[in-house]
Amino acid sequence: MTFANDGYQVLPNFLGSLGIDVKDLEKYFQYRFNFSKEKITTINNSIKGKPEVAFYSDPFMEVILEKCVAPFSEIVGCDLFPSYSYTRKYSCGDELLIHRDRKSCQISATLSIAFEGTEINPICFSQSPDKENAVALYLKPGDLCLYRGCDLWHWRPPINNDWYLQSFLHFVDADGPYKQFKYDRRNGLGEPEPRISVKLDTNNQS
Repeated sequence: MTFANDGYQVLPNFLGSLGIDVKDLEKYFQYRFNFSKEKITTINNSIKGKPEVAFYSDPFMEVILEKCVAPFSEIVGCDLFPSYSYTRKYSCGDELLIHRDRKSCQISATLSIAFEGTEINPICFSQSPDKENAVALYLKPGDLCLYRGCDLWHWRPPINNDWYLQSFLHFVDADGPYKQFKYDRRNGLGEPEPRISVKLDTNNQS
């Protein structure tokens, strides 16, 4: 399994390679989700289930996003610009519908942080919207999967655990057709979400 051949690659214990304890990151976000007034609680048409609870551009995840630029550029084979981070807490029964990502997410990563339950819920990939030859990847807390967000169809089956916490890290090719989406068209990392409306098309690339 390599990024060049398959369009995705799992990096086991990626957080550990950065010197970050996944348990500390879990505790950090539990505090944030419990007490922060900045979290997003809204309906996302890529999620089937309850309104999502998430953080766009959490400051610590934006630091991690920036630290990922060099190693991910080496894996992908081109220079990358960071786009944005998005940390989401799924509840039991939530389902991430099959889709491809918008232009700000040309190269994406999903970082598994924590879950409450007995089994790991997978992220799934396919080259086609009918899920033909689908691959399911089971990421332990601290593991990360890097993938081509605009090219690969991806989804999560309904969450079987009480909850699942993960973060998306998004990038664009610094010399590619989406380079204008550097920082997700913000002035820099750490800024709030830009006041734009983006509708995710679950049938076509958005």
